[in-house]
Amino acid sequence: MNFRRFILYSIVVLAPVALVAQTQASIIMCKNKKIVRTLRIMQMEKENKCITMYSKGGSDKIVGSGRSISTCATVTENIKGNLEKAGWKCKETTADVISHYNIQ
Repeated sequence: MNFRRFILYSIVVLAPVALVAQTQASIIMCKNKKIVRTLRIMQMEKENKCITMYSKGGSDKIVGSGRSISTCATVTENIKGNLEKAGWKCKETTADVISHYNIQ
């Protein structure tokens, strides 16, 4: 593999892996005035898939799923981008800051 291909491989393949590792350990919290919405990715090991959760008005909703964490990370980033375009302020936070929800 020549150097140019290695750089391209690093950007296309390895960069999303770093994003995924960061996304799994964090929650994206978006605020608009006093309204808060959250985005998070959950790994469903028994089903061998991930799901993207979005909370709005105190209710969690599954907004995406996939076999690859990068698929769920893409859904999360798309929603975050849409919220920010609409004037929401979003930032990553850890699960320690937000109450943990159990999904039945």
